Amino acid sequence: MNFIVCTLCALMCISSHVTGSGYEVMAQWKEMQYTNPDPDGFEPHNNILTGLKVMSADEIYVTVSRWLPGVPATLSKLNEGQLLDPYPSEGMNNYIGKNIGIQQSNHHHGQ
Repeated sequence: MNFIVCTLCALMCISSHVTGSGYEVMAQWKEMQYTNPDPDGFEPHNNILTGLKVMSADEIYVTVSRWLPGVPATLSKLNEGQLLDPYPSEGMNNYIGKNIGIQQSNHHHGQ
């Protein structure tokens, strides 16, 4: 199972776009890393990338489904330090125990 998850993340976490000479790696990481995760509740191994949308080199959105506990945000935007910021806000992503906010995102088309 770990092999499948690692392979899936490796394939999906490398966001690239076509340039004149081929592909350019825009971001990559072994585990999803967030700007301010809850130190007591964050479980990096449960954060599995399920979607990626590259609007431009400066605007990359990532979706992580909350199938397992310890996922701080369903929809995030990659910041300059290659950390994930909950998008549009932490409050909109914080729905645990409530039926409000972002619960699942399959596609994101930007602003």
